[in-house]
Formats: sequence, C-alpha cells, structure tokens
Amino acid sequence: MSKKLNRATEEDEVWVLLNHVKAEDWENHKNFVLNILIPAAEKVVPNEMGHTRFLYQTEPNEDGSYTSIWLMDPVIKDGNYDISKILKKAYGDEKGEEYYKLWAVNQVGFSVKQSPW
Repeated sequence: MSKKLNRATEEDEVWVLLNHVKAEDWENHKNFVLNILIPAAEKVVPNEMGHTRFLYQTEPNEDGSYTSIWLMDPVIKDGNYDISKILKKAYGDEKGEEYYKLWAVNQVGFSVKQSPW
C-alpha cells in the first residue's frame, strides 16, 4: 500500500497508540489490522487514513510479545477513530461486531504536540 501521507505541523495534535500483543496473538493481530481494519477504514474514513500510519515490530520484545503502533499524524478534529463504528459501517452491524471481537490488544495511548522541529 503506497499513499501520500499528511504530517503534523507545529502545535498540531498527534496520537501515539501502542498496542501490546501476546506472541500467540501476533499473526492474528497483524492480519486483522492489515486485511480487515485498514481496508474498512480506507473505505469509511479515507480522510482520517490519509493522516494515519500503522507500524509493527519485525522482532519480538524481550518477553516474546510484540508491539504495534498507530500514529494519527495529525489527529483530524471530529474525525472517526472508533474501530467498532468503522467496522460496522464497512461490514454491517453483525459482521462488524464479529470482527471487533478480534481486536484483542492492551493499548496505551498518548496525545502529543508536534514540536517546531
């Protein structure tokens, strides 16, 4: 997937979301994000996706777990970043709810501001 991404400028808000995933769930997590969530988001919230990046580790953490990262860069004011709503809108209520149950991560998030640099 190749797309032109927009980037934050000074004082823009950026979200950094760290997803800690157990080793046994890693391949399912990547598959869910890359093959279910991102296609849904590109269809339902293309503007937000132009400001969003998904990064993932290629090697495990010391404890065997993995970390993936979402960057909303910059955050779109009043944007839709609700995974459940995106999935339901893209796939219908029943299938969207079924897919949402696959979202099993321990997520930590930060809201930060872009520096002048």
